Amino acid sequence: MQDNSHRVIFVELQHLTFNADLFQALGTYVQYRNSAIGDGSAGFYENPLSWAADDQTPVLLVFDGLDELSAQDTEARTLTKNFVDSVSSLLSMQRSSGRDIKAMILGRSSACQAALSSSDQGKLLHVAPIKTLADADFKLDVTDHSPDHGPEGRKDITWHVDDPQNLSELDQRPDYWRRWQKAKGLPAEDVPDSVTHEDMAELNVEPLLLHLLLISDFATTRWREAANNRNYVYEDILTKIYDRNATKPPMNKTDLSCDDFFRLMECLSLSAWRGGGRTGDEKSFGKLRKAYRVGKDWRRVIDLPIAHLENIALHIHTRLDSERIGFSFIHKSFGEYLAGRAVFRTALYLVDRLSGDDEPADAASKWAELFSFAPLTRPILRFLTDEARRFEHPDEMRGTVDALTEVFNHTLRNGFPIDVMSTPDVRYRDLEDRQRNAESTLVSTLSVLAQAIPLPKGQTRVTNAQRVVPDWGRPHFAASLFERIQPNGHLANPLSCARFDFSNTDMLGMIFHDIKFDGCTFESASLNRAFMFECSLIGSNFRNSKNTGSLLFDCDYSEAVFEGGELSGTNLQTALGLTEPQLSMAQGNQETKLPLYIDASKIPWADKED
Repeated sequence: MQDNSHRVIFVELQHLTFNADLFQALGTYVQYRNSAIGDGSAGFYENPLSWAADDQTPVLLVFDGLDELSAQDTEARTLTKNFVDSVSSLLSMQRSSGRDIKAMILGRSSACQAALSSSDQGKLLHVAPIKTLADADFKLDVTDHSPDHGPEGRKDITWHVDDPQNLSELDQRPDYWRRWQKAKGLPAEDVPDSVTHEDMAELNVEPLLLHLLLISDFATTRWREAANNRNYVYEDILTKIYDRNATKPPMNKTDLSCDDFFRLMECLSLSAWRGGGRTGDEKSFGKLRKAYRVGKDWRRVIDLPIAHLENIALHIHTRLDSERIGFSFIHKSFGEYLAGRAVFRTALYLVDRLSGDDEPADAASKWAELFSFAPLTRPILRFLTDEARRFEHPDEMRGTVDALTEVFNHTLRNGFPIDVMSTPDVRYRDLEDRQRNAESTLVSTLSVLAQAIPLPKGQTRVTNAQRVVPDWGRPHFAASLFERIQPNGHLANPLSCARFDFSNTDMLGMIFHDIKFDGCTFESASLNRAFMFECSLIGSNFRNSKNTGSLLFDCDYSEAVFEGGELSGTNLQTALGLTEPQLSMAQGNQETKLPLYIDASKIPWADKED
């Protein structure tokens, strides 16, 4: 753009109304977002790709935020897999008219990989971290259901690295620190350990997160407090924002505590969650401000003039979108942190209310009102997990889990109340999605809270004293739960069921995909002909369970217990973490397919007929 070598069209995908005709969608986007302005300018052409054919300047299309396109609604999730093909078709059409045109699609790695997996068009470019790159950074871990790939069914592929300028050996973080010191007018100091230490990799290998770390209180002497929990850093940054504004108008003229400020910010994050992860609008914020009655004096807080969206949003890193209907988090991770915090706060608040006059039905209604309009995402789940891990009273978590389990038992039998989720124009399919969102978020939240229950000193294995113990009612109710929230094993969003009690349940023929079952018990459960794919079952208990004919692909069974478990005809070829002692405690036959790293001669039943 600076040297006029290209015409660049930048598209924020969260604001693109996309259908089958990408050409038309681009025209609508540019016309709407760049219409005539106050000085009388005619604005942009209706469609920038309809410019005169004799304009030979190359065109570059930049589509930003592929993961946000996929988060807009249920139907839009499929767009990530079709979007690359749509862009390809558009480029082909333009090139057939003689235009020199290329496109870049930007987004998180997971979204880009999913989009490119369905197409042979384009190249996938990973932006490297700013640390020195090791051999492991140039390897792709490939999993194949065929045992031909060696131990654990995996093989490592190392690509040829062409690096004539030795960029892979450059660690940019110390230079970042020195530039930061200079820009702030601070005296030069040695680079603190937090800037380069691998224990801080979650915060120091990406420029944005490293920047947040440096402006927090955790960059120097306190860095180990945040080494495995970045929530400390995010809370510190937001507290600094409050402190900075508390002495300035309009905040200095109002009775707004730091906790009040966080609660309003959490409302903004829930609005953004509903809006695809980044943008919250006035309508949804207004509804959530009334609904998010967690804690004391909420009526006083929301009646304050500063509690309006435009005041709250401008106190954090947001911007007014060009349609002027809402505010966008410039750094999406801020909204995700606040959303995880909101889920955790709500769980504690509902449990507190249950100790008073509220019934499980009241809690279920509040949960659906807040969390049914958008699916739980992996980043929000991670922030929620970290928030529970730093809970100040872990000894109280057992009671919290038990109380919230009563709400889960109620919804297991009755579902979530439709009246708080229904509007005159809502479709029944929308209600199904909202039920699924509320239920899956509650399941994952219970799992996260249970994982925060500390094990007594000297105890190494999880027992039901540290698990969620539902009242399944009937053996098939657990299967019904998964059929609702992960039909046929298809769910684009994460699900954690770690530390759940599934003993004596009947889940015959179920499909489980990418679910965390760590520390669960399946004792005496029926899992015959089940299909588990890419699940984590570390430390789980399968005593006396039935797994005949099951397909267990790419699941991690490290430290799992199989005493008396039936594995006849089970396919374990690509299972991970298994040992001969584990399998020797189970029952199987010659039809059981073992991983290549297991010595079948050490398994008593491996060479025996049925």
